[in-house]
Amino acid sequence: MIRIVLSVSTLIYRVFFFSPFLFILIFFAHLKFSFQLLVLKF
Repeated sequence: MIRIVLSVSTLIYRVFFFSPFLFILIFFAHLKFSFQLLVLKF
């Protein structure tokens, strides 16, 4: 069980390490989504 979690976390780490562009894209999408939620609240 622990070995599976470790391999999955290593895979995710490699994906984010080798593609920071994807990480930035997700980050900006999250910011935009949060901003829209704030606008909808007010």
